[in-house]
Amino acid sequence: MLRQNERGNETAMLVEDILQQATIFGDNACWIWNGPVSEKGYGRIQIDGRKVLVHRFVYEKLKRPLMSIEGLHHKCKIKRCINPNHVEPFISDHPDGGPAFQRAKTHCPNGHEYTELNTYRPPSGGRICRICRRKKDEIRNAKGRNHGKKRT
Repeated sequence: MLRQNERGNETAMLVEDILQQATIFGDNACWIWNGPVSEKGYGRIQIDGRKVLVHRFVYEKLKRPLMSIEGLHHKCKIKRCINPNHVEPFISDHPDGGPAFQRAKTHCPNGHEYTELNTYRPPSGGRICRICRRKKDEIRNAKGRNHGKKRT
């Protein structure tokens, strides 16, 4: 699976090796990574001692190198997809980070408007709807209160 690189003293995983660890349903379909994944669910490999995201590595080898400020957005919404045709580069120069299409959203997935009062901005970036967060916390707390009680 790993091959010696030009220097001979370190190993480098080549694109063909990576593709052997993916389920490829066709050129236009998702290429699903079957190897290790990061905490966030993206395919991850180690090359010359560095942890690398697989979709980024494949994109750079088959399309073009990316600048350090560029990220890749999965158009297919499948985090383990490594098909370079399913991702598009974006430049994260906004304090919220992420692609412009995410920043342009005016409502959360449940339809609540993103306002200054209703929006929490975690240090890690992004936005969280306070109404949805409150409902989620209430459900979790209710489950905790009922934990261990006998049903009658």
